[in-house]
Amino acid sequence: MNFFDLNLLQIEDAESNRELLEQAQSLGYQCVALNTSCVLTKKGKLPHVKKMDTKGLTLSVFYRLTVATNDCNTLHCLTNPIANEYDIISIVPQSEKLFLQACSSLQVDMISLKMTERLDFHLKRPQVRQALERGITFEITYSPLIQDESMRRNVIANGMDLVQLTKGKGIVVSSGTSGLLELRGPYDVANLGHLFGLKGGDCKAIITSSCKSVVMHSEMRLKTAKGIVSCRKLEAGDTHSKSIGEEMEVGN
Repeated sequence: MNFFDLNLLQIEDAESNRELLEQAQSLGYQCVALNTSCVLTKKGKLPHVKKMDTKGLTLSVFYRLTVATNDCNTLHCLTNPIANEYDIISIVPQSEKLFLQACSSLQVDMISLKMTERLDFHLKRPQVRQALERGITFEITYSPLIQDESMRRNVIANGMDLVQLTKGKGIVVSSGTSGLLELRGPYDVANLGHLFGLKGGDCKAIITSSCKSVVMHSEMRLKTAKGIVSCRKLEAGDTHSKSIGEEMEVGN
């Protein structure tokens, strides 16, 4: 069984990124995603992926792009070929209209809500269910729980609301940090699931099977766009998109 952290923040300092990957590996993670974030604008360009030298590491590294926007007119950026340089695409919708669109039609793999603040809109079960049916996963980041008391309260409250709406399914919990001291081991993260009302196997799924589903959804999205569907085994040390369907069958 592989443990995932799908939100290690990638910064400009390559040495710090390398140290973060080494720390994640030492804590027991087998698969991680380096996350680049940007705010979409009408004329803005997406950042190109910056691949790391992972020589000597045994964990698998994926590359993720997280886009934030409050304007539907910026969503055309997601069709830019640059977006396909990334393994995983996540969106932070900053309005109810964008949230509804992300749940119903956007070609993304994850929805990451800004849970450190009171949301500007109410999450509704029909839209959340629609996203889950489309294979889209919701993300909770745990680093704010460590950073600030007021943020901690908001993250827990918003996380509990999300768990109630999803019935504990289709949720991943990741670090959302570039700091070594804020990174926690997989079993500690699984235990955090209880703060949001998760129980039993759902606590383990937030760092295992739900994360695998994100990667599989991503590959299907990318390969379907190219008219190609393949199934390859996830191999440690690779740094590009690949299927883990076979690995799921033999690794659970």
